Amino acid sequence: MAEKRNRTLAVTTRVIVVLLILVAAGVVYQVLVVTKPVPEVTDLRAAAQRVVAFAAEPVPIRRQWRGFGTTQSIDAADVPAQVGATVIDIPEGLRAGVAVRKGQVLVQLDRQDFERQLRAAQQNLADIEGRLAQAEVDRKAIEARLEVEQGDLEVAERELDRVQKLFADQVTSTADVDQSKRTVAAARRNVIASQQSLDTVATTAQSYKAQWSAQEATAQQAKENLARTTITSPLDGRLETLDVEVGEWVTAMSRVARVVDLRRIEAPVRLPSDARFEVTLGDTVGLRVDASSAHLWDAVVARISPTNDAATRTMTIYAVVTQDPALAAASASGLLVPGQFVEAVVTASQQESRWVVPRRSIQQDRVFLIEPGSGAGAAAGAGQPVAGQLASRQVKIDFLVQQTFEQWGLSDREWAVLVEPLPAGAVVVVNPSRSMVEGQKVEGVLGGTEAIPAKLKASHGRASGRTEAAP
Repeated sequence: MAEKRNRTLAVTTRVIVVLLILVAAGVVYQVLVVTKPVPEVTDLRAAAQRVVAFAAEPVPIRRQWRGFGTTQSIDAADVPAQVGATVIDIPEGLRAGVAVRKGQVLVQLDRQDFERQLRAAQQNLADIEGRLAQAEVDRKAIEARLEVEQGDLEVAERELDRVQKLFADQVTSTADVDQSKRTVAAARRNVIASQQSLDTVATTAQSYKAQWSAQEATAQQAKENLARTTITSPLDGRLETLDVEVGEWVTAMSRVARVVDLRRIEAPVRLPSDARFEVTLGDTVGLRVDASSAHLWDAVVARISPTNDAATRTMTIYAVVTQDPALAAASASGLLVPGQFVEAVVTASQQESRWVVPRRSIQQDRVFLIEPGSGAGAAAGAGQPVAGQLASRQVKIDFLVQQTFEQWGLSDREWAVLVEPLPAGAVVVVNPSRSMVEGQKVEGVLGGTEAIPAKLKASHGRASGRTEAAP
């Protein structure tokens, strides 16, 4: 019984202690709430904040279009084997990526079969030339004999005329006339036979000439095949691939190597179809491997596709980069090579006066202007403050351009061209923050970052280092 009472007393004691602790905590909380300091409420509209700004005005703008494409070499060649043979030699050090010159030997094929074909054709030509020479000798002999036989025929005919006159005068007999006629007939047969022999020799010579022409073509083909066993580079460039090895049999028209000239690179770029009315041959094009890359290659519009793609509503232009591989490899932009996916910015040759603002100054399709600002922006110089209140204005982007405007002293390279103009003398906040509200007092600093206090420079630097993607 005593033990049970002790346990009950212990439990009751613990409950009382816990309740006392809770009551003490409540009292402390009430004291803290009553004695807490009241923070001052800062009215953002009344606090003047320093911001980077610029006095906006219309500037000459050349419209730009963005597109994408994959580069390719204008001058490239798949080098084929023109005859079937075995690869017997590849020059030492010839590997993919090395520079080659036009006419440089790439692959040497076995020449033996073609050398035998050439020798056989040359022997046949010599045999036919001998037959032609013999036919010429026979022709001359037959012509000489024919000349003699034609003379005999003329003599026999004159004798026949004389005998017939004597027969008419009854001086000679019929037998003499008949004998003269037989002599004339024999002479005529000899002439005909010789003429036939001469025609036969001429036909035979013509046949020999035809055989000679055929054999000469065979010999010429053998010479060409023999020359084709040495495969050379058709142009200056770099060896992209070497597809054969020593001892390998190659068939005619199979590729043995590919050579690419890097001096002229072309990029087919797709642009919106409405760019056709403003993009012309010779317009400048800037190519980048990606939007964040500082490497830029200057190109020109060399060709324009005559048709549009109805499915994508795009047109295709062909931008050509001319570069010296040796100099480009050592330059800051580097060497542009085939197969690179590039972003292209095409700049039209014609320009117009438009209102522009830095791309980063637009947030949720709105910009902040400093008011009252009528004439304030024009009157103040670079680095001088312009005091006023913030006024939000909705804007619509027509297109983006990538360039700099030195007159405002800003480092921005991406600018938005506005559809509607801003008010005359508008002072635009370059680096708006989420904490800014309409009607807030601000002090705008015009000009570049060198005119901005150190604390503001840091925030400005962080903002200008960020590039947003084009809409």
